[in-house]
Formats: sequence, structure tokens, C-alpha cells
Amino acid sequence: VEVKEKVSAPANMTADDVLKKYVSAIGGEKALNGIKDLKVVMEGSLQGQKLTLTEIKKAPNKVMESVSMSGMTIQKMVFDGTKGYQEQQGQKQELADKDLKDAQEKADIQADLHPVKYGIKHTLVGVEQVNGKDAYKLEAVKGDDKSIEYYEVATGYLVKKVETAQMPDGSSMSLATEMGDYQEIPGSNGYKIPYSIKIPIGPGMSIDAKVVTAEVNKNIADSEFQ
Repeated sequence: VEVKEKVSAPANMTADDVLKKYVSAIGGEKALNGIKDLKVVMEGSLQGQKLTLTEIKKAPNKVMESVSMSGMTIQKMVFDGTKGYQEQQGQKQELADKDLKDAQEKADIQADLHPVKYGIKHTLVGVEQVNGKDAYKLEAVKGDDKSIEYYEVATGYLVKKVETAQMPDGSSMSLATEMGDYQEIPGSNGYKIPYSIKIPIGPGMSIDAKVVTAEVNKNIADSEFQ
């Protein structure tokens, strides 16, 4: 029995077209360029425990991400534009090499406008269904890393991203993040983010997180990134 797994992409579409459509779906260049800082707080639960995920960014190049449970920070990543660290259960580690590069990209609020700056090459490989809807399937290659991104044909939104993580024992594992419920952040001039994200944390385990608050241009202090 022949199973038609995927449809090839329309001949007149390129990866660039898909990315342009995505940028325009999330508000367009003008809205993205108008964001000087951003704070998003999400809540989810893991094995019955409530988790709070916070992400703060400040243009041009600062970022802080943290995960806390019952008021205690269990994981944190900070980048102040030149250096940064990761902290897990009280253990601090300076950001270096790949982690430092990833932090630089994460810190760039406008990163979606210039993937080439971060050495990311996108190729459109076809159309597949994600949650019953057609999505353009793009392969994103950055150095040795390869991920697959799915952009919904109808809306242009990024709805799924599959990354391959290398495990300490040398094996690799596929981790899929799903995004949905795109909404405009109040006062952002049209900038939209997914208000619902399914975050993978291990084999067969994920956190369903929902945005509690999202704010832009609130003059976030530099001290948040120390």
C-alpha cells in the first residue's frame, strides 16, 4: 500500500516566501522593529506542580529566561549583550561557544527578520499536515544543527518546530515544540506571539504552557540581565 506521506511544496514558493509570510503574520517588520523590550510570563504544570516560565528581552541584545516552581528558580539563563551564564539548582556556568551564540540569537527581538545573520539556512522541503492543517515544512540548518519548522499555509504562523538534541550517551533525541493561539501583545502595534506553547522536556514529556502576561516597551532595567 502506497502511503502518500507528504506533498511537495508548490513550485512557485520558496523558503524566503514562507518566512516573509510568517513575519507579516506576526505583525510585520514595522511592528517587530518597534519593540524595544519584551516580557512574557507563562504558566504550565509538570507532574502536578505549577511552573512559571519568564522571558525578558531588551534591544539590541539582552535576554533572561527563567523557570520557577513554587516561587523558587530552578533554571535560569542570562545574557547581557557580551557575556552570560546558565544556572541550574544553584550551579552557575558561564555561557560559551554554541550556548553563547544561541543566547545572542535569542536576545535579538528582530532575529526573525535576518536569520542569515546567525548562519541559518532555510530550505522548503514540502507540505505536511500539523494538527490536521497543511503546513509548509522548512529545514533550518545552522552549523551542525538541523531543525524542521512548520508554518501553517492558511495563516503563515510557525506552529511546530522539531529539534534534534544530542544526549550525553551519544544518542540523539527528537524534541518537538508546538505553538498555537497567536495573539497580539497589548500596545505592540500588531506584534503577535503564540499564547499557547507545548514545550518538550524529555522523551515523551512536555509542558503545556499558556501566556499569563505579555508586555512590550515597559523600559525594562538593565539589572534584569545580571
